[in-house]
Amino acid sequence: MTSDTLSYRGVVSRQHNQRSFADERVRVLRVVAEYAGPDGEIYRKSFEQRERVNMEPIVPVYGTHDQLNAAKIQWQTEGHRSAVDLR
Repeated sequence: MTSDTLSYRGVVSRQHNQRSFADERVRVLRVVAEYAGPDGEIYRKSFEQRERVNMEPIVPVYGTHDQLNAAKIQWQTEGHRSAVDLR
């Protein structure tokens, strides 16, 4: 782990049937988790998975801000991302 790595502390909440941050047409299960930074600050990160998949999003145990932010939306496919970007 590098000096800017955040460490997982626990799940803060699970929110069912929420509209996705990436595409409001999609309903997701959102998990909000807390991470501790090397500076002692607490950060919250959210992770999304489609509600109909019947599985929770993967919550990483550690990572940098960029890595955790990249893991936020776990239900999109490349085809969907391209279609959304064209809007």
